[in-house]
Amino acid sequence: LHPNTQGCDQNHGAATMAESMTDHFKRRAAVIAERVELELTVAGTEYAPLERAIFKSTKNNTKSPKEKHIIMLQRSISDEGYSKTVLKMLVRRLKEVGQERISSGSLAAGIKTISVWHRCLNSGHKGFITLSAQYAHLLEAPPGNALAAMYCTYVRELLKVFGAGKC
Repeated sequence: LHPNTQGCDQNHGAATMAESMTDHFKRRAAVIAERVELELTVAGTEYAPLERAIFKSTKNNTKSPKEKHIIMLQRSISDEGYSKTVLKMLVRRLKEVGQERISSGSLAAGIKTISVWHRCLNSGHKGFITLSAQYAHLLEAPPGNALAAMYCTYVRELLKVFGAGKC
């Protein structure tokens, strides 16, 4: 290859690297802004630990939720008083991830929110299962997320079976 050609390729690689660093910094800034917003909203409230657990278990990344967050939610739904609160938080989070203004509004965050709800159902707490079956119509996939839509359909059908008392 001609020496000038190699130089062009190297310069192009540096420009691409700079763009990816810019994208990285934008993404990190959005995540930090979302965390700050969460803390300003829930800090010092009775439900702050639950809000953090739901947020952290449904973050916009491809990693599976940490078990400590899932266990905290499962323990919370075993208490009748917190069951409805956790359900409200999951419904709200599912709506949030469908909005473009939220940095975690993505395919991964939508699917993870539904999977966290499903994991809570699988914990076997009858009060939460009954409550979820009553409010199954609130289980709506974020727009434009076909995989989440299929998963929502599956969980809603599961809730219909629970609601009918067949399980």
